[in-house]
Amino acid sequence: MNFQVLTPPLADDVLHVGASGYGFLMAASGLGSTVVALWIAFQHRVSPRLIVIGAIALGLSSIVVALSTSFPLSLVAMTAVGAGGIGMAVTAKTTIQLSVPDQLRGRVMSLYTTVFAGSVPAGGLLMGWIASTWGVPTALLVGALLSLAVGIAAWPWLARIRASERAQRVHRAEVAGGAAAGAATDPRLTVARRR
Repeated sequence: MNFQVLTPPLADDVLHVGASGYGFLMAASGLGSTVVALWIAFQHRVSPRLIVIGAIALGLSSIVVALSTSFPLSLVAMTAVGAGGIGMAVTAKTTIQLSVPDQLRGRVMSLYTTVFAGSVPAGGLLMGWIASTWGVPTALLVGALLSLAVGIAAWPWLARIRASERAQRVHRAEVAGGAAAGAATDPRLTVARRR
């Protein structure tokens, strides 16, 4: 979602609040971003579930922004937009950094940053064209529906990851339990304990 391109005409042409309203819309987005970023920073571990939840929250709140003509409602929705967007982006970046081997981390993160930063101008161009052709609400709605679709499509992927993690935990517990039980029944260890 490219809000740098779409928020100025949203504030001016749809909500009719001008430059000061634009400032408040961006501040509301910043508030949501800051709160979620701090919440994530104080978590003991980061779950990929937040990527999916962030994408869905971004999509749903962007739908509200796209359909709203009320400035107060748009402010609340922009807070949720900022929260969902940053929740998704920060968690994705953290998950990648924690999953990649140390010797590859720099390369993978440079590729991630190049793709992420490179998509912003292309997305801005596309959203600007849609906004100028069919209107700002339509451009916002297209981005919102894409974000929502990605979040919903990623839900089964997340379920597979969580099932795999559960299976690994169960396997580790069985191996640890089996090793402890084997040590208790090993006659050589029983004889050694008696001495």
